Amino acid sequence: MEFARRDPSVSYRMLQDLERGKRSRFSEDVIAKVEAKLAWARGSIERLASGVAPVDLIPTGEGKVEAGLKAASLAQHIVRDLADDIAADEDLSPDEANELLKRALEQARTQALMIVHMERERRRRDR
Repeated sequence: MEFARRDPSVSYRMLQDLERGKRSRFSEDVIAKVEAKLAWARGSIERLASGVAPVDLIPTGEGKVEAGLKAASLAQHIVRDLADDIAADEDLSPDEANELLKRALEQARTQALMIVHMERERRRRDR
């Protein structure tokens, strides 16, 4: 229950109820906080409750193929979150929304590549 100590907005008792299956209904906010702290994809607790393994957002080193699948899952969640956020803006036409999504994704791609290249360069220097 280290999690409860790190995030007091989710009580120890609530986490116990979740772990033990004592309650079947939790607020979306609590579920989102727990999934985020566990680095699980959105919907993982629901998957777990139905007997399916949760989806990790962060690769844990099981191998390149599995880590790649988890990274792809994270990318899908990023796209969905961006699309949901843009869709909430009722002032945008569908064409404007699509253009904004494309620009946001291109910016995210550029930043991600920059991080990868900087890390690669750092590792080369440290050798």
